Parts: sequence; structure tokens; C-alpha cells
Amino acid sequence: IMSALRAVALAVAVAAAAARPPLLLLIHMPWFSPNPEARDDPLAQRGYHGHIRVRALLEKLKYRCALEPLNLRMVVMVQPGELAGCVPLCAGACTCVEARHHREVMQRNLAAHVTGREDLLFAHADCWLNLDRLTALIDGGAANYTMTPARGLHGTSYHPIQSRCFPVGPPLTSTTEWFWHLNSKQTCAAAVANQTHGLSLAECCYGWVDVAYLPRHTHAAFSRAVPAFWDVQWEVALPTILHGLAASGVAPHRPLACAGGCCAKLSWAAIAPSRLCAHRVDLQHAHAGGIPRALVPPQCTGGGAAAPGKYRWGDRNASASFLPGLRRRGGLVRPAANPGGRVARGWPAAVGVPRGVIPPGRKGH
Repeated sequence: IMSALRAVALAVAVAAAAARPPLLLLIHMPWFSPNPEARDDPLAQRGYHGHIRVRALLEKLKYRCALEPLNLRMVVMVQPGELAGCVPLCAGACTCVEARHHREVMQRNLAAHVTGREDLLFAHADCWLNLDRLTALIDGGAANYTMTPARGLHGTSYHPIQSRCFPVGPPLTSTTEWFWHLNSKQTCAAAVANQTHGLSLAECCYGWVDVAYLPRHTHAAFSRAVPAFWDVQWEVALPTILHGLAASGVAPHRPLACAGGCCAKLSWAAIAPSRLCAHRVDLQHAHAGGIPRALVPPQCTGGGAAAPGKYRWGDRNASASFLPGLRRRGGLVRPAANPGGRVARGWPAAVGVPRGVIPPGRKGH
């Protein structure tokens, strides 16, 4: 009986996935081979390059067997000159393209893939994605929202910093909680003042964006905004643009319950199967020894699939399992009230007042 029920659930999920345009799964690989940029990265020095990551994603995390049933089209972005190393690894399961711009300005790379023909799910290579539940969530009603991880900037050497927005002007220039690189305060303020972005914007934001979902109806507005934010760092540019999309009525933003944080490695055993994503995961470990069976897509284990209508905004399962710290109001899951200060509309409420900042020079991704 259980096998029959799993087969029915899988058939329903496959039918729902087939009813929508393919979802573009866009994965960014920092590098495939030794690179001057990787000279300070001990993993890169030990040969931990893109070929291990692609194989781990396709074979150990089992993305390969989940792509077709879930109607996903996987594209791997690699650095210029590294296509030759990527193509044979995809072997028809994915497509390799060049990321022509540095990862610190990833919005430039995304602009080449927001075509309006298919929804886009972006992730860094060192993310685990619960593809089954993510697609069920999208097919169940979340396709109208932009989404990024709910938690702020979490690591092991500094206190958590919640994703936030600051009004352009004295609140932005005077805050000591802003730390992003590439002169991001000034470049973001200039971008907001540049009305060519076409959005209702008066604030600059930062946040954790190693995973991001852009439904296809947002692509035209996103593409229009990117040139104004061309030189703004990714962790500032994307949160600010998404805030502008929400403020302009293009698409509200909703947080995803991802495990981990921006800047610390997460053990595979620490990831709950109910999570939608996790970062940063150890793909080298996965490549060598696999991952827990509970984290493998059920299409690849005979375990059935999440029914496409099961996880919906406002659903008890969605608010409890996917959106911790949020509460239901008026049929939608919305950020809880923030007693510690103002958080801009469309972003998750703060979970505590930051007690420190990332040390100067430390990357936020």
C-alpha cells in the first residue's frame, strides 16, 4: 500500500511539474582548476575544484535523477576558459556556460539568464537544495514571490547579523552595522538615486543570498534594475533590488528556511530533511562518501515525492517547517513583529540586535 501511495504522489508531482515551464536551476562554480583567486583557499589548494563539485551535485546529491521528473533545467556557470572541463561532467544532464563577471557582482551574470520564459532558482555550488520540496512549494503557490534565505549573516567568528535595509541618507551613512566591501554604501546609495532602475526605492539592503528565487514575471523589472546596480556588491545589490520589487508591487519577498549561514561550513548530519536548503555544505565529503539518505530526492530512492499542493503559503506545515520564526496573519505567512527596530517591508524581522560585525576584510559569502 505504501509503495502504491508513493507512486501516486510521485505521479502527481511529475504532472504538476510538467504543467509549468521548466524551472531554471542556475548553479555557480567559483572555479574548476587552480586559480590565482584561490591561493588563500586551503580546499582549492588540495584540489577541491569544480569537477568535484559538479560530480557531487549530480551523483551524490542525486540532482541528475531529479531534474527530469521535477522539470528542472540545470545550468552550471563556470569561469571564462573552463568550459572544456565542465561539459564532459554534465554529460547531457546539465549545460555549462561562462560566468563572465566576478561572483562579487553576480547580478550581472544573472541578468543573462532572466529571460521571462522560466522561473530561476540560483544557488552557489556549496548549497544543498531540497529540490523536491522547493518545487512543491513553488507549484503550491510560492511562484508569485521572490525568495532568499531567512537568516541573516551567520558564521563562527562573529555575532549573527540580520538581513536589513537602511534609508538612504543619515541612517545609512551613520550606521556601524554596515560592513560590505567594494565601497557598497556609496555605490548602493548612488544606484538608488539613479532612477533608471525603475523601482520605488529609498533604501539600501544587505542579506544572505547564496540561494535566490526569481519568478519569471519579475525578470523584466530585474533586468531593468541591474544596470543601475552594476558595480554594487552582490549581497547588497540583490537584497536591495528585491526590496524594490516588493515596494513597487512587482513581487513580494518571502524568506526561505535554510540551514546554516553565509560563512561557516555545516555538517551533513546537522541538516534536517524538512529544510529547503543548507549552506555551506561539504561537497568534498559528499564526493567521497555520499550524504544521508534522508537528504536525497525521493525520486532517486523510491520514496515518492512531496505532493505539489502540500506546501502552501499560510499552510501550517509551511509556516512550521519552512519558515521558522514567522507567524500566520490573514492567510499569508508574514514576518513577525520586530520589537528591536524597523525592518523594511518584505524582509524577515530581526531575531536580535547585532552585537558585532564581521571583521574588516572578511567575505560575506
